Amino acid sequence: MSLTAADLRFIDGNTPTDLTERCLAATATPAVFLAVTADRARAEAAASTKRQAAGAALGPLDGLPVTYKDLIDVAGFLTTSGSRTTPETKAAADAECVRRLGRAGAVCIGKTNLSEFAFSGLGINPHFGTPANPADSGRIPGGSSSGAAVAVAVGAAVASVCTDTSGSVRVPAAFTGLVGFRPTQARYSRDGVAALADSLDTVGVITARVAEAALFDTVLGTPAEPSAPATELIVPTGDIVTDLEPAVAQNFAEFLHTAEARGMRITERPVPPFDSAQSVMADFGTLVAAEAHERLIALLDTPAGALIDPWIARRIRAGASADRAALLERRPALIEALRADIGDALLAFPTVRHVAPERAPLQADYDTWTAVNASTLRATMPGSYLDMPAIALPTGRDNNGLPTSVQLSGPIGSDNRVLRTALRLQVGQ
Repeated sequence: MSLTAADLRFIDGNTPTDLTERCLAATATPAVFLAVTADRARAEAAASTKRQAAGAALGPLDGLPVTYKDLIDVAGFLTTSGSRTTPETKAAADAECVRRLGRAGAVCIGKTNLSEFAFSGLGINPHFGTPANPADSGRIPGGSSSGAAVAVAVGAAVASVCTDTSGSVRVPAAFTGLVGFRPTQARYSRDGVAALADSLDTVGVITARVAEAALFDTVLGTPAEPSAPATELIVPTGDIVTDLEPAVAQNFAEFLHTAEARGMRITERPVPPFDSAQSVMADFGTLVAAEAHERLIALLDTPAGALIDPWIARRIRAGASADRAALLERRPALIEALRADIGDALLAFPTVRHVAPERAPLQADYDTWTAVNASTLRATMPGSYLDMPAIALPTGRDNNGLPTSVQLSGPIGSDNRVLRTALRLQVGQ
């Protein structure tokens, strides 16, 4: 992407020091941050301000405030993974994604809250609190990257670096009216990032606009050949586009109309590999359940296990029934079949079938929590299984002001095409 600081007009007239102080003031928003790196932020902002005054900026990210989900190591701070069970050992070094952005001049504001172990799409955390959705304080922000999304939404950062296993970037972006980019898994380094499910975990970003997501990709990503925007959007048939709340359906239809008006060809048809991914998970369980069980089951049987949220603990134990070997065996063929099926087109469908749910019923009943979590992740999980780069884009709001979202996704490795198409289609851009 050939983007420059000129694309980030909202920072005009603010030095990095000014912008950082505004962001630090917003870190007081309840339950959003698990650590605020104020001293580091002010030092990095001061250095950036000095570079820019001398005409020696490191690049377009120099001076931009960034947060990191608290399963990403930041030197000198704990990495809690949103849990009370993690060792009281501070990270000795920054994760690779933090180092890369630091070398580009980004300012580290702090570490954001999340679902415990990143193992839920709802963003509820009974240990450290649940960030309120800025659109309605009684509703969830989505997860697992709850604090990451709210930090951007309330102005505590230009971007939040977080992770996506089953939808943890895309879902909170959708529920808060933001952009969430999940790259192909191998595109961004996971060095220094606590794992939930190694086969699926992917570092990603949440931003206010596609331009920022694309700009951060140029620093976080591995070099890739440029590609043109897609000219066709494929809308998969089935419940992923029919079982929708009215506002989600209406705003999705309007998005497609806008895309068509901008020269896109819209094709509605079955996408058999995508459907098969869902069928495989129905038959054998999910990779995230299988791998989270393998990683965390031993912890449940230690004294520290008693500190885990009981509902997360139940979900960990339930992963015993998932067949990891069968899931991994079928995955490569489906990934290749999807590439052959859709070619240079992208899939388009609502990121989540409903707007952000009310928090209280989810905290009161495990069965409700489980059902809503599954519904929330319905559209994002198959793409994770197929390692599809994907971006969540705001499509509007319902009558109560709650955001809706569309997901654009392509075959493994089509990250540039996804980003360039999103730049062309973001509503209001």
